[in-house]
Amino acid sequence: MLRRYSKAEALRIIQRILKDGILFFTQHCKDRMIIRDVQMQDIVYVLKNGKITREPERHQATGNWIYNVEGKSLEDEILTIPVDIDEEQTMIRLLTIF
Repeated sequence: MLRRYSKAEALRIIQRILKDGILFFTQHCKDRMIIRDVQMQDIVYVLKNGKITREPERHQATGNWIYNVEGKSLEDEILTIPVDIDEEQTMIRLLTIF
């Protein structure tokens, strides 16, 4: 089971992994990107400039902590990107987008 981070700590780790790690897109996230016409640049922009405004929640299936990164896309649309963090693997798993 992965460690629970504070919102500020999670955001710092997400931004570090964004520079030096792996972004893993679940199939569900890829499907939602197509449906919502969200581009990779929008995802990166939100992860780089967004905020985590809610406390993390446990993913029902995996038990991992989920952090909702919220921010505006390059087209000024508000997006929320739920992610989990695997700091050991330097990976962010993007679960969906809304």
